[in-house]
Amino acid sequence: MNESIKFANLYEVDFSPKENNNGKLILKINRDSCMYCPTGVGGAQLGFAVCPYPQLFSVYLDTVLKNSGFYKSVKMVKEQDDSHMHKDGEWDVITFDIEEDENFKAICDILHKSADKIEDIMSNAIKDSKISEEALWDRNYVEVPNTDPKKYKTKFTDFAKNYIQPVEDSILSINKKFIYAVLVDDNGYLPAHNSIYDKPLTGDYKADLIGNRSMRIFNDYTGISAVKNTNPILLLPYPRDIGV
Repeated sequence: MNESIKFANLYEVDFSPKENNNGKLILKINRDSCMYCPTGVGGAQLGFAVCPYPQLFSVYLDTVLKNSGFYKSVKMVKEQDDSHMHKDGEWDVITFDIEEDENFKAICDILHKSADKIEDIMSNAIKDSKISEEALWDRNYVEVPNTDPKKYKTKFTDFAKNYIQPVEDSILSINKKFIYAVLVDDNGYLPAHNSIYDKPLTGDYKADLIGNRSMRIFNDYTGISAVKNTNPILLLPYPRDIGV
């Protein structure tokens, strides 16, 4: 059974599942209402910013699907003329294949298991009096003098350095495509970054911005969205302040 949703007659999403639980996602855009794309395709006055180009739609839909709890990937389907779009009356149509994404599932499994491991470390540390529960929940960020970017210490900073950073580093070593794997608190405070980003301070801003990212508060949009997230998965792009 096909499921189709129309939005103000401007665009339509048609999800057609197959027996193997994969399927196709068909995006139909009303040409007469489009105004953002040079070819007159996409966008329209949808009330939110979404680029019409097939490649960016592919990334957008892939993200939506994964954030909805599906281990799926979205890939553009080429037309006979080698393009990714065809006309159907008043609609411009882009078709996407929906497939299992085993790599993404494996990454999520790694992160979920690692989170469980860190939770066990914290629980056992409290039981063994290595740190108090009060210290673990400390949110009094004491500024470290003469640091730029600004750094802060809490009662759990040293504990994170000694017990959590090794777990973070072990995650990073699993896949060469991983850039970093870190634990932050609910305000975006990152007590101990991966070792490769926890080098001795030099006093040079540009060098320390990349080389030592521990003890900083990352409360930018992506960072704060991550720490406030309560869903199993949150996939977001992250333009880091090192220019990446």
